[in-house]
Amino acid sequence: KLKTSRGSLTSRFLFICGGYYSYDGGFQPEFKDMNSFSGQIVHPQKWPAEVDYREKRVAVIGSGATAITLAPNLAREAAHVTLVQRSPSYIFNMKQGASSARLLSRTAAGYHLLRWQRIVASMVQWKLAKAFPKSVKQLLIDAALQQMPGVEPQHFQPRYDPWDQRICACPDGDFFKAVRRGKVSMETDEIDRFVTNGLRLRSGRVVEADLIVTATGMNMQPNIPMGTIDVSVDGKTYVAADH
Repeated sequence: KLKTSRGSLTSRFLFICGGYYSYDGGFQPEFKDMNSFSGQIVHPQKWPAEVDYREKRVAVIGSGATAITLAPNLAREAAHVTLVQRSPSYIFNMKQGASSARLLSRTAAGYHLLRWQRIVASMVQWKLAKAFPKSVKQLLIDAALQQMPGVEPQHFQPRYDPWDQRICACPDGDFFKAVRRGKVSMETDEIDRFVTNGLRLRSGRVVEADLIVTATGMNMQPNIPMGTIDVSVDGKTYVAADH
């Protein structure tokens, strides 16, 4: 039996599809001397409406999909954005499709065709990455560096093979374009501590910032996959990890 605000439902099967991340708040690591920073610190999951990053120096901590998405969008109005990553991710240019594809997607049949085309393409990419990890790794790294001449290769050389973790896609290469324009730069290093005017890295370099965005991931749901739902079986609280 499932009790909701609208009453109770009874079923022989219950599918829990709430995912494994908690969206009540993001994961916030405890960096040393965070309180010493004179600017504002924001986590993307708790983004205040009053955040003003126009003409400001922004440091984005992270290398996942959120960081790669935020950096070029913040760079449109910020003075400069620095992406600070402990280790790189694979980033590739995901083209959004030609005008013919957009027209095709307006019909039900065309939408399903494009959807399956992308599903099959993703499956093939995954299988190739697992079958030939070294070749696919070099291909992804070379493709990224070709779009940003002069950028240090260390920023695009992950420690793991493709698809051991998710690959970051940037729509129509927006991240690469922002780097080429000089609006986004990258630092691959560990953070030693927060300082008054930004971040001090292990190398001793200081990334100056007026705003720091901690794109450091999410917390896991409690009692996955039940999350915050109270579940009992035969009168006893159900703890998923015990089953």
